[in-house]
Amino acid sequence: MPRTWWCPLIHSSAARIDALERPDIDPTLEYLQPVDATTLASALGMTEQGLWGLVHTVHKQYHCVDIPKKSGGTRRLHLPTPGLAWAQTRILDAFLNRVHYPEHVTAYVRGRSTLDAAQKHAGHPILIVVDLKDFFLSTPRLWVRTAIETELKQTHRVASLLATLTTAPTEPGVRGRFIVPQGAATSGAVANLVAMGRLDPQMLEIAARHDLVYSRYADDLAFSVKTEIGHAATGELVREILQGVRASGYLPNYDKVRVQRTNTQQRLLGLCVNAHPNLPCRTYRTVRALAHSVRVRGADYTAARYGYASAEALEAYLRGMAAYTHHVAPGKVRGVVP
Repeated sequence: MPRTWWCPLIHSSAARIDALERPDIDPTLEYLQPVDATTLASALGMTEQGLWGLVHTVHKQYHCVDIPKKSGGTRRLHLPTPGLAWAQTRILDAFLNRVHYPEHVTAYVRGRSTLDAAQKHAGHPILIVVDLKDFFLSTPRLWVRTAIETELKQTHRVASLLATLTTAPTEPGVRGRFIVPQGAATSGAVANLVAMGRLDPQMLEIAARHDLVYSRYADDLAFSVKTEIGHAATGELVREILQGVRASGYLPNYDKVRVQRTNTQQRLLGLCVNAHPNLPCRTYRTVRALAHSVRVRGADYTAARYGYASAEALEAYLRGMAAYTHHVAPGKVRGVVP
């Protein structure tokens, strides 16, 4: 019996999409080129009625969850319904994962990681790090539609439909301002696509003018200066970068702007980049201490003592850190896994 997908597509009814009727997406194709709602629905493997059902009620297809942030306060996630989440996964596979991102973009790209970003800046005398404020929430639907038109070469009609399916209302259930939501499978790729057209050209122009190395990992911008310059010149450079960020429509997080020289520990995306990318010694010590406590006192005691939700969560964290340590510095992985 064929497997079916159940999509709560809206209105008073639901639509079933037979898995056997969903065409497989050929990853060797450059971009799919639907021209209207009918061909877009076919490209996504759904009915046109189901597509319009999602489009017309997308403002009702999310619910919000607030989760605590490490730095304090909360982060709001917009979680899509199963039907919309399914459609967004299809959009990711059919369109967004086909984008050829330039080398300076290192987040939400298959085969790239924080290590790739860190390697670009290792060994330089000055590192400037700029964080964007509310990267997803400050990206409106209009920017998304424009990026899909220009970067993915889609028609205005198709770009409007895709932008509608990948953005969420700031307040669920209310038709108002739509933004890229934190919590959707497509959000990282969509925000990347928008920034690649709006933000990166200005940052690359500044980098070329001053002979800098530039990279962007989502909302973390990094610039490394290849030769030593004075504090006054560095300050002027930072002001020019911040002005360029504002001119592109984004807002810098001024509290997280950092200028790091070689006489301090240069940190980027959790890695030290003074000479070559490496995990900070403090991270190694913390992970080894947790692993030692698990061996001596047990996982349950250690999880409760250090605030982990469960022993399983602690062990998953240690395994993840072991894999990441091996990725960054293979010689230091021993002794991390309990």
